[in-house]
Amino acid sequence: MVGIHWCLEVGGLTKDELLLRLCKHKVNLNAYAALLFLSDNFVVYSNRHRVTAVGISVEALGFKDGVVYEDIIEAAEFRGLQCCPIALVPCLRLYCLTQPQSLKLTLSHSATLFR
Repeated sequence: MVGIHWCLEVGGLTKDELLLRLCKHKVNLNAYAALLFLSDNFVVYSNRHRVTAVGISVEALGFKDGVVYEDIIEAAEFRGLQCCPIALVPCLRLYCLTQPQSLKLTLSHSATLFR
């Protein structure tokens, strides 16, 4: 599959430990990310496990012009991908600490896909 693949180990940290690790690596949180961390709806993985995350462009999903969100999700699911759980987002951000300038890694649970 075309795109960037990340194989990473996630889980085993509390919210506080995860937040401390993000701060230690100088990962800035926007207001939305800070609100998510405060929310009871943001639940971290208690057990460690491995996942593969895939970063894929809408063009690689077959769209050359404009596209609506629902069509992106449908095309991704057709290729065996699914939306990324919100708990994976900060783990992936920590994994990509040294992202190249050419890679603009912006994460959101509804737009980041994993398999």
